[in-house]
Amino acid sequence: MKKVKELAKKWYEKLQFEKKYDEEFYRILQKKDNLTESDIHCYLKEENEDKEKNFIMFLYFCEALSDKYNEKGIPEEILMNSLENLKIAVIETKNKEGILGIEKDAWVTLALKFELFRIERLEFQLSKFYPEAVEYGYDVNENVVDVHIPGTGGGITPDVCDKSFSEAEVFLKKYFPEYSFRYYTCFSWMLDDTLAQFLDENSNIRKFRNRFTVIHKREQDSILHFMFKMGIKDREELLECDAKSSFAQKVKDYALQGGKFYNVLGIKER
Repeated sequence: MKKVKELAKKWYEKLQFEKKYDEEFYRILQKKDNLTESDIHCYLKEENEDKEKNFIMFLYFCEALSDKYNEKGIPEEILMNSLENLKIAVIETKNKEGILGIEKDAWVTLALKFELFRIERLEFQLSKFYPEAVEYGYDVNENVVDVHIPGTGGGITPDVCDKSFSEAEVFLKKYFPEYSFRYYTCFSWMLDDTLAQFLDENSNIRKFRNRFTVIHKREQDSILHFMFKMGIKDREELLECDAKSSFAQKVKDYALQGGKFYNVLGIKER
């Protein structure tokens, strides 16, 4: 237990959480007495809904992740960038529920499992084809690199995205030469052609969408969670949400009128 707490403290400080969270963090760290050494894969299989414990354990798992980066010779900058989602998820939980914690199935687990890497503006995940791709003739067991668009880091201009893809190719060839794949995939609300009616021809979202060939879409309101409030339960909640751009206002109006949104699966040849 002592080692878990020591490493959790190390990574809390290394990730540079804001000072305003310190008092609560150290109180949680002191009171937790059920912390045992484990690895991320085993921990994720345990029955546990203690979000505060998850936070401590996820910080602890950062050390093992760092060791893997060091073994591969991957720069620490990429490690720290890839762990940014940990800070974001913890702060979102704090803002939503008032506790310093994290969901066990949070997005950050992909980074802790050494499967997801942030390269400049975008994130790249070593993965397989989504099950939805099978009906279009793709093999669910085939390696792909799944692309994600973090909510932080600025715009997704073509130049910025080109740089991410280019550096991802260099990264994968250098550190994962054994990983053979033919396609990049992306499953995102940003690929939804419904949004075209709200965007001009020079929109970065439209240009990002055009990188991919759409093969599947699923009706889903993910865009509302990312643009307005995570955990939004129904569209009536939008009435209390501020639209911070003309695009957001159009999305809000369309949603309140009953318009449909989709999460879309696209592929891009390497």
